[in-house]
Amino acid sequence: MLAPGSTAFVDTNVLVEALLVKTMSALAVMDLASRQQLVLATCEIVRHEFDKEILKRASRDGESLDDLLSARQELITRIGLQIHPNAPDEKVLAAWRLLLPTVRHAADIPVIASAIEVQPNLILSGNRKHFNNRAAAKIGIPIFSCGELLDRMTPKGIYLSQAQTQHLISPATKLSGENL
Repeated sequence: MLAPGSTAFVDTNVLVEALLVKTMSALAVMDLASRQQLVLATCEIVRHEFDKEILKRASRDGESLDDLLSARQELITRIGLQIHPNAPDEKVLAAWRLLLPTVRHAADIPVIASAIEVQPNLILSGNRKHFNNRAAAKIGIPIFSCGELLDRMTPKGIYLSQAQTQHLISPATKLSGENL
């Protein structure tokens, strides 16, 4: 069960999906955090990657950088995002040894090492090819996409294991009404 005060470590793409893409599942997770039903944490690497994505959007689409940075700060404040230091080099090296070749993108290993340092209840990433179940098993922290997390929650926000969710309604149905 996802108890009140549970912490989810978020990868860059979760923040991008919430601010720039506005996917329903990422927005729902941000809503849980803004209502203090879930604590969101990340590391400096992710914050830096998020800023790079914002700069790309401003350059590519002509959106106002000031507006995007203001929206980023408003999001970080609204969800109470905790930004932790990156894992120290020796922890990253240990994570490399543990996770290669399970994690297919080597640049994700320092992020996972930082997540391990934070000791969250779960990791959220939209990139399940790299942040996969084998990696989760090796580090002992479950990894979900935002949609997968929502699939495992009842309308009252209680986390259920995968085995318990076989009978639940679809996430799109849960996103309607007063559930969020």
